[in-house]
Amino acid sequence: MMTARDYLNKALGVHWVLKFIITRVLPRPPFLYWVIKAAFFCKMIGLSAILRKTGLLQKFAPTLAAADELLQEAPMQFLLDHKATLPHQEKTFLSAEHNYFLAVQKVEAEKKAGPGKAALPPTPLPPRPTRPKVAFFTACGSQYLRPSIGLATMKLFERLKLDFIIPDLMCCGLPAASYGILERVQEMAKENIKRLERGRYDAIVCDDSSCTAHVKDYYKFFQEDPAWLRRAIALSQSVRELSGYLIQWGLIDHLKKVPWTGGPVAYHDPCKAQYAQKITQPPRDLLSAIPGLKLVPVPDADQCCGGGGTYSFVHPEMSREVLAKKAASIRSTGCQTVVTSSASCLIQLAFGLQQNGAPWRFCTSRNSWPALYNFREGIPLPTGEGVRL
Repeated sequence: MMTARDYLNKALGVHWVLKFIITRVLPRPPFLYWVIKAAFFCKMIGLSAILRKTGLLQKFAPTLAAADELLQEAPMQFLLDHKATLPHQEKTFLSAEHNYFLAVQKVEAEKKAGPGKAALPPTPLPPRPTRPKVAFFTACGSQYLRPSIGLATMKLFERLKLDFIIPDLMCCGLPAASYGILERVQEMAKENIKRLERGRYDAIVCDDSSCTAHVKDYYKFFQEDPAWLRRAIALSQSVRELSGYLIQWGLIDHLKKVPWTGGPVAYHDPCKAQYAQKITQPPRDLLSAIPGLKLVPVPDADQCCGGGGTYSFVHPEMSREVLAKKAASIRSTGCQTVVTSSASCLIQLAFGLQQNGAPWRFCTSRNSWPALYNFREGIPLPTGEGVRL
């Protein structure tokens, strides 16, 4: 599909708006930050809703109209704006490492100067910062659309005493791949590979199953470039799916102490988890470990929700036809809490299930299965005695 789209793009060209977003906005994190911030500000003050209801937004920018209707939340504070992320940002680590080497140079200079140069006490050498073992690859969804997802992921890492850092990365390139702009995919993949290689991490963990699958597949875009193919394969071997990684580090033992009082729970498998990565059981293992939580099966659970990232914006009619069937399947279970591992699916399901006004709760697997640390999505989650885990 991507190869076919790449062929069509070269033959017919790419729409200038799509080309601008993928080639100019996504590869530039500061630019992307302010574009989304401006769009969310317009939504917050009600400007986008006015334009949509008058039909002007639909006439001149139908994709934006669909996005405005689907995105029910517009957080003005993104993940890296939160103070809790500052100690884990790569710039903080690099600054500490830089200060350490400056102190080392000063001590060496004092030794060379000799004891007669000054009677001042020697400069104390600060402890060298420990190089983090885990790279937390934050997806765009958990950075901008639902930053509470990223904050909850960090809470889990901290609870499990994992030494992690948030590298300075750009978008993983999945939107560019979806629309067949493969040259841009390669450029973004190369940049992320270079930035991740310098950290020498034991594991690279992403908080969105769609982005995780794409980063694992970087090597597929370098089949004709042996040097980059080797580097991409080496990187893909370090990428870990979050659910399995948390199980490996003992999250299940903690979850057994957290009672759930919120009724039956349904789990939705994102396509990039169940098809691209063949991962369906680890999230269910985590949910099933929580005392009192009844995990109910969803009819036709293997079916897509129609989200597909930007697909729900670009093709809203088809997307919502698929969503209607998925929403009906979930409603038939009688549950009111839905858990998933993709921000795109989370937003899509929230839109579809809330159409009838029911009090649904929508959570990603990071911030719901421990009922957890009171990081909330939509309607507040029920809390139990173990919420102070």
